[in-house]
Amino acid sequence: MAISSRDAYRAKIEAQGRAVRPYTRRNTTGARKTRRPKKDQCPVELALHQLFSAAAHRAAAARAPFAVSMADMHRMWDAQQGRCAVTDVPMTAGVGHEEFRVAPTRVSLDRILPRGAYTPENTRLVCWWYNHARVRFDDATVLEMARALVSAQGRV
Repeated sequence: MAISSRDAYRAKIEAQGRAVRPYTRRNTTGARKTRRPKKDQCPVELALHQLFSAAAHRAAAARAPFAVSMADMHRMWDAQQGRCAVTDVPMTAGVGHEEFRVAPTRVSLDRILPRGAYTPENTRLVCWWYNHARVRFDDATVLEMARALVSAQGRV
């Protein structure tokens, strides 16, 4: 049986008679730490926490301002009544299951100005598919392409 590098390190430190600190991961991104929701909590809470955490880490890695709080995320969800801010489609909030990871209606945090900061004024909750449709384009371009798609489907 192979010994992991962590086990080898522990054995070396113990052989020297020193105390072994428990293995912990450091927060190297500088992102804010938040209390993680429990697995049996509401799927909306889990999904919003996952979005919040991922956005905070992306902002920290890019050294970009991050001023959105979990309270802001909940306010957006409540104000939008669980619907996409752009398409008005009901969003799904499940996490962890394969059907939710690939669901086009999964909730996603979108920056209105993609190069802008994560602020309550510059963010909104949208469907995952819409957020990915506008990765490189603005709302007007996506709307124009959607109209073209609907028009082409009418001619088929």
